[in-house]
Amino acid sequence: MKFTLRLNNEEKTFHPPVFVPGLVYRKILEMQAGGRFPTSDPTDMDEMVQLLCEAYGNQFTVDDFWNGINAPDINETIWGFVGFVNGTNKKDSKDNKKEGK
Repeated sequence: MKFTLRLNNEEKTFHPPVFVPGLVYRKILEMQAGGRFPTSDPTDMDEMVQLLCEAYGNQFTVDDFWNGINAPDINETIWGFVGFVNGTNKKDSKDNKKEGK
């Protein structure tokens, strides 16, 4: 799942990682089981964004994400990330492996 952030006044596109630790998946499951995702609670959203940061190798911080994401793209990006980790967005995963990113 690729997305773009504006960092230091420049747009940077992040491509899906080849490997996402299983612990990220487990933490998403915990949030879903605990009723903390989907959510409109800012603290829970920060926790989900922290998982996104971890999955992308901490190339950006939670604050970088919130400051750099285009507001209309927030939900699509977070839901796309959850789908990617859950394996429901397999096209991104297969394309990423082919490209070696």
